[in-house]
Amino acid sequence: MAAAPLRKDAARNWHRIVEVGRRFVDEGTPIQLNDVARAGDDPYAGLRDFLYASVDALLADASLSPVFAAPVNVLPHTAELKRRLADLSGRILDRVRAS
Repeated sequence: MAAAPLRKDAARNWHRIVEVGRRFVDEGTPIQLNDVARAGDDPYAGLRDFLYASVDALLADASLSPVFAAPVNVLPHTAELKRRLADLSGRILDRVRAS
């Protein structure tokens, strides 16, 4: 299954984030999310857009659903990664509900 195309605003934001990241790599600068956010006009918008693009990419990834739906993990490390992703997702949802 192919990933759904990004909305125009999401694609624009994604390209902006990638452009900033590439600039940092070309300069030999270690990349941190804070650096990406500060490189834009609005740090909060940069981080928000990065989060949205990341979540959109995860949701559109056709390989993610079968991994979570599988009754048995093929690799031992997969169980830990699934647990961590579920924990982080729960924490994000808790913060959204609290705001």
